[in-house]
Amino acid sequence: MAQGLDSSHVFLYRKLLNAYCEFRSRSWSVTTGVVEVSVSPSGYAVAELVYSYSVEGETYKGNFEKPFLIPSSADDYARSLWGMKNLLIRYRPDQPSKSFPLLETTALKSK
Repeated sequence: MAQGLDSSHVFLYRKLLNAYCEFRSRSWSVTTGVVEVSVSPSGYAVAELVYSYSVEGETYKGNFEKPFLIPSSADDYARSLWGMKNLLIRYRPDQPSKSFPLLETTALKSK
């Protein structure tokens, strides 16, 4: 991100980008995957995750960043995802390497 942006601007930008990506993927196919890595690096308050999933015997990886306003919230969220199995993932049928994780839907389903 460009220097000079405060955390609220970065938060808003990432939230809008994620909402757009989720909307764009609404008609894609759904599969399950596994969270491989889930961290909250220093800097802006964000939880980063790397996940893997399979489509027709081929394994793919994706990454996702979820923004927060408070760094400790990002850290707690990242820890809660570590090793999650059965993560719902939308993938583009004609390009399975393009994907979007359905974190909130997966969390609701697991309760």
